[in-house]
Amino acid sequence: MHNTTALPVRADPKQHDARQSFSCAPTASNQQLLEEVIAFYHRRIQEYTPAREFLTRRGLSHELIEDFELGFADRQLGQSIPLKRCQVGAILRKRLAEIGIYWDR
Repeated sequence: MHNTTALPVRADPKQHDARQSFSCAPTASNQQLLEEVIAFYHRRIQEYTPAREFLTRRGLSHELIEDFELGFADRQLGQSIPLKRCQVGAILRKRLAEIGIYWDR
């Protein structure tokens, strides 16, 4: 059996503010949206030391994390998209939901 350690879901509040990290035009293609989501989560793993350490303890090198753009899905994506009461936020959230990346609870 592997010894697994759960990561805390919330990032350190002293870390970078995720709200300013997701920037994609509402008219972007699905491919562009997916690329921005990948980049967003990849930035999150770079900013959150426990997530990087978690992967390192399991034998994943820094080069592998970079080459494959591995990321950390820490529930910050929804907080980084403009609010849904704004037109841009509503459009982005709808589009991300349509491609299976985002859903409102």
